[in-house]
Amino acid sequence: MFGGLFIIIIIIIIIIIIIIIIIIIIIIIIIIIIIIIIIIVITTTIIIIISSSSSSIIIIIAIAIAIIFAIIIIIVVCQLLCFPFLKSK
Repeated sequence: MFGGLFIIIIIIIIIIIIIIIIIIIIIIIIIIIIIIIIIIVITTTIIIIISSSSSSIIIIIAIAIAIIFAIIIIIVVCQLLCFPFLKSK
């Protein structure tokens, strides 16, 4: 009786650990994708600045907006991914 219960508890713990590892991997992948998007946005805006220096003010504003959006996206993603953990505790 107790032996079977112990095995079930171990299996549940292993499943929980696997789920946590998968969630962490997904979080890392999402963060990497966001960083890649930010790098692409910044590099393209820098290329635009180099190609046309006359409208540099507009491009600086565009970079600022892009960075702000990137920060907002990161915060939202982190909140969405971290809230289930906070609620479970």
